[in-house]
Amino acid sequence: SSTKEGAIDTIETMYLLQEHMGDYNVSLSDEEIKKISESTAAFLEANDKKTLKAMSATQETVEEFMKLYTIQKKMYD
Repeated sequence: SSTKEGAIDTIETMYLLQEHMGDYNVSLSDEEIKKISESTAAFLEANDKKTLKAMSATQETVEEFMKLYTIQKKMYD
């Protein structure tokens, strides 16, 4: 489906941006990483286990996505 392909393209782009973030002097600070971890924990606590399972949401997967999203935002800025 086009939605699935779009999501895959977005994630591929995010990983490509991560690979080249050093070329643009983009990095994640310790404070940003801490905030991502705290936000992820809050997100997981706010959702029930059934919802988290449906999204395959774990501390690790949500943190990874949030890191990629933050890098993408910084690269585009």
